[in-house]
Parts: sequence; structure tokens; C-alpha cells
Amino acid sequence: MHNYLYYLYSTTCNACTNQCANCTSASVCTSCVANASFNSATSSCQFNSGYTPVNGACSQCPSSCAACSSLTNCLTCNSNAEVSSNGLCSCKSGFSLDSSNNCIAICNNICTSLSTSNGQNCTACITNAELSELLALAHRMLDMIQP
Repeated sequence: MHNYLYYLYSTTCNACTNQCANCTSASVCTSCVANASFNSATSSCQFNSGYTPVNGACSQCPSSCAACSSLTNCLTCNSNAEVSSNGLCSCKSGFSLDSSNNCIAICNNICTSLSTSNGQNCTACITNAELSELLALAHRMLDMIQP
């Protein structure tokens, strides 16, 4: 069952395009379905980023997909993710999927950058070289204050 609405052409009812909630012809939308945006210059609707058409409605792309052509084929991925051989996005090496479907850094040492209001998503880690430099600096500072 499609969610299309129809317009009358002569004596025939014709379906509006996927993104149109209401239309006056095949090429003129007057309003859009949820998760689609209206372009007043062209009287057309486009799916919002991260959404794809499924049975006449806008469906959200799979997790970590920024754009997709279907629910099983990602075109581009969100930050720190890449399209894998199965057509879906997976986190890059050194990152893991959090509960909000974002790829976050896996830190074995110290986190240098946090995101979200509660500060629990690590977005960057200190490198081993940076850690070595900090430890060397700490030792030099201790040497300066010890008699």
C-alpha cells in the first residue's frame, strides 16, 4: 500500500511523486511528506539528508549513513565511518558505534576531546607520542622542584 496522494488529470487520477504530500500535477507539489523539504522555486520536494524513499514515504537511512539510495545501500557515511563491502556504513578502525549510532573514538589512554552535553563521547585520543612527551615533561618538572 502506497502513501501517495493523487491529482486529477482529465478524467484520470494520477499519483503524486514520492516526496509530495499534495500536488496539482505530476511535476508540481504543493506540500511534502514528512522528512522532505519543499523547494518553492521548483514547486518540488526533496528528501532530507539521511532519508530515502520506501513505499511512498521517507525512511531514515541505516545507522551511520549520511545518505543512502535504499535501506541496504549507503552512499556516504557519517563522521568516522566508511562504506563497507556489504553496502552499509561501519566505523573506521579505532572507533566504535555508540548508543546514538555515532562512531566514537576508542581511547586506550587519555581522551583529548569530548562531545555531547554529558561529556562522555570521546572524539579524539592522545597519541602514544603525545603521551610520551607529557610524561617526559612531567619528569622534567618533578626534577626541577625536587632538591
